[in-house]
Amino acid sequence: MLLLLAALGATFDMAVPVQAPLARTQSATPLAEAWAAWEAKDFERAVKLARPLAGAGNGEALYLLGSASDFGVGVPQDPAEAARLYARSVETGFAAAYGSLGLLYETGSGVEKDLAKANDLYRQGSDKGDSNARYYLANNLYHGTGVAEDAKEAVRLLRSGAGDGDARSMQLLGIALDEGKGVKEDDEEAVSWFRRCAELAESDCERSLGIMHEYARGVPKDLAEAYRWYAKAAAQDNVPAYVDVGVALHFGLGVEREYPAAMRWYRKSAEAEDSAGMVGMAVLHRFGLGTAKDPAEAVRWYEKAAALGHLEALVALGAIYRDGEGVAADPGKAIAYLQRAIEAGSTGGMVELADAYRTGTGVPKDAAQGLALLNKAAEAGDSDALVQIGWLYEMGDGVPQDYIKALAWYGKAAAAENGTGLTNLGVMYRYGRGTKADVKKAFRLFERASATGDSRGTMFLGMAYLEGQGVRKNDSKAFGLVGQAAAMDDAEAITELGLLHELGRGTAKDEREAMRLYRKAADMGDAVAMRFLGANYADGIGVEKDKTQAAVWLRKAAKAGDEEAAKILVGVLFSK
Repeated sequence: MLLLLAALGATFDMAVPVQAPLARTQSATPLAEAWAAWEAKDFERAVKLARPLAGAGNGEALYLLGSASDFGVGVPQDPAEAARLYARSVETGFAAAYGSLGLLYETGSGVEKDLAKANDLYRQGSDKGDSNARYYLANNLYHGTGVAEDAKEAVRLLRSGAGDGDARSMQLLGIALDEGKGVKEDDEEAVSWFRRCAELAESDCERSLGIMHEYARGVPKDLAEAYRWYAKAAAQDNVPAYVDVGVALHFGLGVEREYPAAMRWYRKSAEAEDSAGMVGMAVLHRFGLGTAKDPAEAVRWYEKAAALGHLEALVALGAIYRDGEGVAADPGKAIAYLQRAIEAGSTGGMVELADAYRTGTGVPKDAAQGLALLNKAAEAGDSDALVQIGWLYEMGDGVPQDYIKALAWYGKAAAAENGTGLTNLGVMYRYGRGTKADVKKAFRLFERASATGDSRGTMFLGMAYLEGQGVRKNDSKAFGLVGQAAAMDDAEAITELGLLHELGRGTAKDEREAMRLYRKAADMGDAVAMRFLGANYADGIGVEKDKTQAAVWLRKAAKAGDEEAAKILVGVLFSK
């Protein structure tokens, strides 16, 4: 089950905007004038009007002056003075002061941090009907912050606050309903609260609606609608939503793929010290998406995110230093990063460390230890680990080759909607490995894989249309899908796209464009593209005949393991 609280990354800031309390004086008095000046943002006048009243012991005036010191409006910011004034207001029994003073104790601002005292103040304020105190108490009860966790009581308080129109209560109540914590799980009701909250233009609720539409929680899956809500939240400077918008633009989820725009949002997030945005910047530079490939810049961003404890950054740095990806290989550094990630609870770190044991990089080669790590990650719910175990059995790498076991592991990954797992399972059904060939089932799996943004799944879906496997043949659709996969910088898809140009399938025949694409894929290490380049140089297809270039590329392809290239090379070398 999706834990929406974790997906949200952040909920409402505990501090509330500077505003008059709901219990403020309404009549035409000096205090009412002070609040009128406050709401007009004439804070100095508000403070001036409130001071004589506060001096006479008026709790509401003391609260106003405390708020001014708390937020630094009308007077210099002074948390200690704010605490003193809030405390005097509390002594008069003014309800709004309890939550404000409690928040200072919770955060240790102006006073020594004291969660027990904070929660006691929240409880007293809540009993007096203050909405802020009620929400703060509910939030702490829900998370067990400074008090024994009591989700049921938290939900009771949240329902009261939500019923009174408090947006923060609506938000956390929606999360509770999605998680089924303190209340029976009900995603549809969760969506209804998020929607009511979003109608109040609260950006966290707008983002929540985006998450619900993206993951089909209480509403049908709708990536375009998810993007719309993420964009609304980001427009209100909701920092976690910056990354949501960036990811959508990065992978083309509900919106056209646009790497430069994705980078702008990732950068905005990173500038707000959000480690997720830093990782986004690292990924774009690592793979050269929307910018020149720059391994050093990628490492710089990953290291900034890792310094903030981002697990994906730690895992990525481990893989980069293990493989020497654009940097000098440093097995010791790689293992250190992966161990840090694992100690922090990263199953992704286990998957990468397992690969190090498989290859003997930085640690003694130990296939059994690698498999044990993968099993541990799989038991913790890591779908990438399920895929890796399936791959080991499919390839017979460190374990006896067993297609039936590979099929089972890929099936588990596919059940978790892992794009690679869906694609690999589809390939097994397409070619009848470990099961009877079933091209219709393979086609359905490729469709699901493509929907996750998996480039290979999208390419195989295109090939199914090209070959009429499990679906009516459609060259135009095949070309579009293979092109979509190629746009994700998938070398195999780029090679296939080149072949479609060379053969004129789904597009006008263009042998020069085919050669350009083959060269691009070959430079990315695709052996089949190297073979196609060599063969076309030998035959003069899309380029002038060049026996030397033909031999160069065919040798590269053969060295990369392409057996067909070795056969063609013999013919080229011994031709007249």
